[in-house]
Amino acid sequence: MNLNEELFEFGKNNEGICKIIDSDYVLITKKMPIQDSKLKGYIESISKAKKDGIKISEIVDYKLIDGSASSFNNGVSFSSGVFIEDRAKGNSFYFKQFYVNEDNIKDTVNEYMNTINFYIDELERRSEADESVYEKLVSDIITLPKYNIEVDPKPLNFFFDEEEGYTIIDPIPYSGLTKKEYYPNFIKSIVFGYGISHLYLDNTDISMMSNKQFDRYKNAKKVLLAKVEIALLKNGFTESDLQIFEVIRNEKEPEIVDSVDMIDYVEERFEEHKGFKI
Repeated sequence: MNLNEELFEFGKNNEGICKIIDSDYVLITKKMPIQDSKLKGYIESISKAKKDGIKISEIVDYKLIDGSASSFNNGVSFSSGVFIEDRAKGNSFYFKQFYVNEDNIKDTVNEYMNTINFYIDELERRSEADESVYEKLVSDIITLPKYNIEVDPKPLNFFFDEEEGYTIIDPIPYSGLTKKEYYPNFIKSIVFGYGISHLYLDNTDISMMSNKQFDRYKNAKKVLLAKVEIALLKNGFTESDLQIFEVIRNEKEPEIVDSVDMIDYVEERFEEHKGFKI
């Protein structure tokens, strides 16, 4: 797949937009955290990692945007360009907080519930994957520095697919600062995202879900935690390294709402607090 002039012009005018070209490739315009002069070596490192079996999206063609290179006071330089990359299969986690007011109750609650449903569905899919998928994910992440690159552990940079497992996108040049003890926290962020989105009324968290949703969520989380922790132990981590997952086990539970419609529930909460600041 080559980056022709038409695709380049489209990308140049749509920074941050990921356009699906076909089932195998995407077009994306972005800033890469590396100097223009070192970009070729960075791309070659990704290709070498993929050739050696790392599950990572490769950059197959690109063109830099003239005059767009930039740098910041911390010494990090960025290359801006249009890139054609392998299309990572499956889904990544997007996190959003929701804020309800008198004018947006219905739309906000519906969007919130859609996000909850997606999160639970995705956790279940991930929990059904074989333990080997998680052993591979951990192995790939701790092996990447051998190629002078490392993961940027934001959930959006990892796609999960039932058949493909986890695919890494947008690695960053290796800094030499990443320590082994950071990896369990990386895995937590990658596999579980930043957790369930929350719904707020003023400053009060009024997040809720049904009993059925909550049971599915608890079961998927329990199975997934077990598989992730086994994978880390098999890759040389210790029980003390796994303490970061207590955050997930002990997270605040949402309100369980079955007796009323979700929108009615929020409207009642809104009326209770109407007229004063929480």
